[in-house]
Formats: sequence, C-alpha cells, structure tokens
Amino acid sequence: MFVIRADVGVGSSTCRAEDPLLHLRLIGPPVVRLGGRKLTHQQQSLVAFVGLCGPVSGDDIAHALWQGRVMSPSRLPNLLAEVRGVIGRQRLPAADDGYYRLSDVCSDVTRLETLCGSRQAGYDWLTAALGALAEVNGLPLHRSAGAGRAYWIWLERCFVQRAHVERQVTQLAAAACDALTATGRTQEAVWALEQALRAVPDDDQLQQRLAALYRVMGYRVSARTVSARVASSGL
Repeated sequence: MFVIRADVGVGSSTCRAEDPLLHLRLIGPPVVRLGGRKLTHQQQSLVAFVGLCGPVSGDDIAHALWQGRVMSPSRLPNLLAEVRGVIGRQRLPAADDGYYRLSDVCSDVTRLETLCGSRQAGYDWLTAALGALAEVNGLPLHRSAGAGRAYWIWLERCFVQRAHVERQVTQLAAAACDALTATGRTQEAVWALEQALRAVPDDDQLQQRLAALYRVMGYRVSARTVSARVASSGL
C-alpha cells in the first residue's frame, strides 16, 4: 500500500529562487507541470509516484509504472536521467540510501491536507481554501482515459488514500461554505460546494447543503434536481 506524504513541498529548497515550481495535480486528471517544460506521460507518472509515495526504491518505481513486465535493466536508469534532464537533478537526487525522493514540489493533495489542519493565524484561510477548491478538476487519484493511461495504473491501488482525499475535500468545502454563508456570500458558497462535488459527486451531505442553498437563492428547479438525486441514491 502506498502512503501519500504530508510533507511534499515542505523543507529547505535546493532550487534557485527564479526556478519555476514543480506542480503535481492529482485531484482530477493527473498532471505534472514545471513552467513550460514538457514531460511525457511516463515521466509525469514517475514524478507523481515519487512525490506522493516517496521515499521509494527503484523496484517500487518499476512495479508502479510497468506492473511486473520485464524491462531492460537500463530502462529505469535511462528514465530517471530523462526526468532529471527536464526537472533538474536537484529535484530528483540520486538514491544514495537506496530510496528516491522528490524535493521542491507543490501538490494539490498536500495543500488540501494543510488547509484541513488547524487554521493558522497570519493568513487568509478562506482565500486559500477557495484557491484549493478552484484546483479541483475531477475525481482524486484517478487515472483518466486517453494517451498515457497505462502508466498511471498505480493510482488504482490507492483506495485508502483516495478515500482520505475525498473526506478532506468534503471537510474543506463544508468549512468554506460555513464561512461564506455566515457573511452573506451565498453565491460563492454554492460555487464551493459545486467544485467539491466534482471530486465527490456522490457525497449526500454536500448535495443536501447545495440543494438548501439553491432554495434560498430561488433556484427551485436546481434544488429539486439535487434533492431527487440524493433521494434516488437511497441515502
């Protein structure tokens, strides 16, 4: 079972201040971005796997990407070299202790984890929460259809982690909704719930709250549609 790290993006940086930040987006179709640099689907999957599950061994990476298929002994070293050529060796250093780690990376999953913790003083939590919900683009830790799908098969084994992320999306959306409705920002509260439901479309609590807000705003048809969806699910 893979464990999603809670410290991705935390710690001392080995990159120059002007270097672009490496972004992992896993709440929706999986994407790895580093400025305008291009990574193949296989390279993106390797980066995401090491970033979310590291420290990992070379065998862990090979099994995640190739699922036991026999590969040339040079395939993994060559792939690691290719990735380092794009993102920089400082972000994926050598495995001196036998384990690979990623540094200087920003993950939407980790951002969610942080915001669902304590509300730290000194920054606008609500603005940060809405920013995190804006990044929600679909089901979390779920490989999408299309080119490169085979390289993301390891996401299908992240049952526990996926359920954890879903709970955090629900928690964050509910807390943001409470804060927004308390100050009369009903339209934004509706948006927050709608965004969260992109990740957890079957969450009955979020749907019930959304239906209630639709009724408050006079959107009776929308309210009935959501309420009927909840009723038909048997919840």
